[in-house]
Amino acid sequence: MLRRSVGYEDGHGNTDQSSIMISPRRLFAYGTLIDAATRAELLGHRVDVVEARLIGYERRRSRYHYLAKKAGAVTDGVILMGLTADDFGILDAYEEVPHLYTRELIETETSDGLVRCWVYMGTVALIS
Repeated sequence: MLRRSVGYEDGHGNTDQSSIMISPRRLFAYGTLIDAATRAELLGHRVDVVEARLIGYERRRSRYHYLAKKAGAVTDGVILMGLTADDFGILDAYEEVPHLYTRELIETETSDGLVRCWVYMGTVALIS
């Protein structure tokens, strides 16, 4: 499974833009972003989606939904397709990156095969 964190800050205020520039324009959603009305309200436009599932993680909930590694688990969701840098800026703010979530690269399964995309992973601040 491929995972790569967005390099927002290194603790000294420096941003690693290289990890952002190679990003796909897709996001695996497993919580409130599954809802088309929520996405349209946040982004101001419709987003195409593809049904997908994430193997090896289960969806849990504390204050908000988050993913936890678990052998044999499967999390159903959707992949938001064709997102722009502005869309990601809005979604990152909505998900409170980097306080409550980080954005990481993963591989999901679709009916057409594996798809590489971003996913929001809960931080200790969210889970505890």
